[in-house]
Amino acid sequence: ANSLNTTTFYTNYRLFLPNNDIKFKVSGNYVVKVYNEDRPKDIVFTACFSIVEPKVNVAATVSSNTDIDVNKEHQQIGFEIVHPNYEITAPQSDLKVQIYQNNRYDNMVKNIQPLTIAKDRIIYQFNRDLIFEAGNEYRRIEFLSNKYNGMGVQRIQFHRPYYHIDLYQDRVRSDKPYLYDQDQNGQYVIRSSQVEDPDTEADYYIVHFSLASKPIVNGNIHISGNLFNNVLNENSRMEYNEDARQYEKSVLLKQGTYNYQYLFVPDGQQKGETAPVEGNFSQTSNEYRIMVYHRPFGSKFDKLIAVKRINFPE
Repeated sequence: ANSLNTTTFYTNYRLFLPNNDIKFKVSGNYVVKVYNEDRPKDIVFTACFSIVEPKVNVAATVSSNTDIDVNKEHQQIGFEIVHPNYEITAPQSDLKVQIYQNNRYDNMVKNIQPLTIAKDRIIYQFNRDLIFEAGNEYRRIEFLSNKYNGMGVQRIQFHRPYYHIDLYQDRVRSDKPYLYDQDQNGQYVIRSSQVEDPDTEADYYIVHFSLASKPIVNGNIHISGNLFNNVLNENSRMEYNEDARQYEKSVLLKQGTYNYQYLFVPDGQQKGETAPVEGNFSQTSNEYRIMVYHRPFGSKFDKLIAVKRINFPE
């Protein structure tokens, strides 16, 4: 469907799976590749998703009382896989468990071994690999119209062919006290005021982010959140403006409500750190996702047999 009454013309595509042509035979991870019809090797974008077949139960807890500190800067997750009616012969080799914090890929935990293996329970506890930086609440912005400034918006201007959104300058929070905010842990929602279908009637704006800070050496600052699919690469990396003494990034975004945070990525590494800009506070609300894959002996693929989400605090 083509866009309607927008300054930026676009086409919105929607694909339903399964459909009359495609049925899923097995669980696990999938990827949809979208390419130019005349140039199959020219991949426009990819979309990743997973299909789960629930075979086991997962019981999990998150605590700020960790093996590193108590109620300070970290959160530790512990869980057990309960499988009274499903056979797992060799958990150490047949199971693959992945743990995500707020859908981030850079600090995803994998290749962990259980602490205890009982008859119908596999227990993962007191593992230092399951300790995460607590971080801080995500920053929030909202721009639903070009008629008024939304949350976090300083000004709206039109420079052909786009509307431009200047956000209020962000500041480092690592040296500030923790302040609760009801965020959505990095997610976004496409919305626009006074329209019936945001998929085709919401407009695209160029949004200008800025972070007041001295240059942080030996690394880069990235904007993290679902707006960049939680991938830390050149698309999310900010540039430093010496004259303005701030990090800057301009992003083409569709109208809506967005969560984001600033991560520092040291040179030569791929894992982002919250401490330099956002700070770490044990009270921070975070969502954790546990994905359990099983490849029995002789099988050729990993079945996704459980997905568990848990919020801290519950």
